[in-house]
Amino acid sequence: MGWLFYTDRRVQTYADEKAEIARLCTFESDRRKTELVKACKVGSTWYAAAKVTSIDGSPVEDTTYLTDADGSITFGAVFLTRYDDGCWGYKDMEESAGPNESRAPLAAPVTLTDGSTCQIVTATYYKRGRQKRRCYRIEETGGLVRLSKASLAGSELLSSAKGAASPVLAEFLAGRDA
Repeated sequence: MGWLFYTDRRVQTYADEKAEIARLCTFESDRRKTELVKACKVGSTWYAAAKVTSIDGSPVEDTTYLTDADGSITFGAVFLTRYDDGCWGYKDMEESAGPNESRAPLAAPVTLTDGSTCQIVTATYYKRGRQKRRCYRIEETGGLVRLSKASLAGSELLSSAKGAASPVLAEFLAGRDA
């Protein structure tokens, strides 16, 4: 399939894009209902997980996907996006169409350069000369590491830590979730 562009310029911001992805992944027919589980943007590509359930509660029958224990199906959707002359457009695919974009963020631990991994970090700063540099304290070991924005993609700001979080990290995560 090709690209679909909105010429009315109703999609202008990150929040508009996220709302449109949610709308595209949420629909209902007389037999099935599909709802967005999660959507994340990496670069100009949106990755989404959508859950399909039967209206009557029976297991969803499908030859492409395995049915979950609750009778539903969850599948991955990929939306390539771009702006052309101020108009937003997308090209959608689902995971069985392959090959697809492959930079979807995962909820896996970050692997550090020494081969170790970390899952939970706290944003903090250290001084180097007159400069203050952002770093992250590994909760498991107490060690300090520097992480790139790419390694933070797909991460979650824990609600219990929102008040004490770094303003830089909070701004990054707020922009991603907006």
